[in-house]
Amino acid sequence: MVLKAFVAGRNLDAFSREEMQRIFNSVCLPASTCTTAFGDMPTCKGAAISENGQQRLGELARLLLLDVLLNNGDRLPLIHANRGNAGNVMLCRGNGQVVAIDSAASAINKAAYPEQYQAYLERVRHHCAIIDISLKHAMV
Repeated sequence: MVLKAFVAGRNLDAFSREEMQRIFNSVCLPASTCTTAFGDMPTCKGAAISENGQQRLGELARLLLLDVLLNNGDRLPLIHANRGNAGNVMLCRGNGQVVAIDSAASAINKAAYPEQYQAYLERVRHHCAIIDISLKHAMV
């Protein structure tokens, strides 16, 4: 049996860049002006992200980590070289809370597919190492 709940929101792939910036309340902090072939362009030294934006990014990060551990390659292309489906992430109307839809766990039979199994483990180790480095950097 599959249970589904109605979510008043929109799929991640339906948002424009400007809408995403509003949801995550990010604002480019101008650093300087850079002269390019297209004229003077402002550069960005970073982004200010609100507490709500940080919470939404944290939810998205936890969802992506879960996808890595469950071998769910259907949402975003973190584990497998595919296009993914950003439509399987929704942001609720109002606060923009991240909601996962169409989630799945995929097993790889180690005996039948040893190369694919090892490749998956290497990708998991790679992502875990990045998370470990990020956490150590955040604690400093």
